[in-house]
Amino acid sequence: MGVVRDIPTDWSLDEIIETLKVPSGIGKIIKARRINKKNMVNGSPEWQPTQSVILTFDGQVLPTRIYCCYTALKVEVYKYPTVQCFNCCRFSHTKMQCRSQPRCFKCSQNHSGDSCSVSEGDSYCIFCSGSHFSTYKKCPEFIRKTEIKCVMAEKNIPYEEAAKSFPASYKSYADISKSSPSPSYPYLNPS
Repeated sequence: MGVVRDIPTDWSLDEIIETLKVPSGIGKIIKARRINKKNMVNGSPEWQPTQSVILTFDGQVLPTRIYCCYTALKVEVYKYPTVQCFNCCRFSHTKMQCRSQPRCFKCSQNHSGDSCSVSEGDSYCIFCSGSHFSTYKKCPEFIRKTEIKCVMAEKNIPYEEAAKSFPASYKSYADISKSSPSPSYPYLNPS
C-alpha cells in the first residue's frame, strides 16, 4: 500500500481509482481510501477529508510515481499506525475490540484508568517501569512498536520477522523464569 498526496478532496474514491494512472507493468489500483483528519467542533468530533489517499495495488511492487491529470505524483510507503488499547494497555487492538480485563494506564493496577487518581509524576509504565503513563508516545516500547511497523512497511515483511531486529526492552515473566537464580539467592535443591 502507498500514500499519494495532493488529490482533490471533492473526488470520490471511484473517481480516484479511474483517474490515477499506474506505469505499465506495475499492476493497477484496486482500492483507494482517503485519510481523514479529526477536528473537535463544540465538543464533538468532526472528520474532514484530506488530500492524502491510501492506495492498494494488485502487485508486490510499489510504484515510485503514479500519474494524475498529466502530473507525476510521488507514492510513499504506507506505514500502519501503532495502535494501543486504552482498556488493557496492550498493542495491536483498540478498546472497542478488547476482550481482556481492564488495566490502568496510569498505575498499571487491575482497574480502569479512567477512574484512577494517580498523577503523571506518580505513574508507573507497565512496559518499561518508567514514571510515565503506559500510553506515553515516547515510551521505549511504543517507539519499538512504531519502528517495527516502519520496517514491516519498508521491507514488506511480517511482524515476527521485523520484530527480530528490535529486541524487547523488558523481560517477560517467561524470560525471567528461564534465567538461572542470582548468587544472592542460591538454588535450593528439592529433596
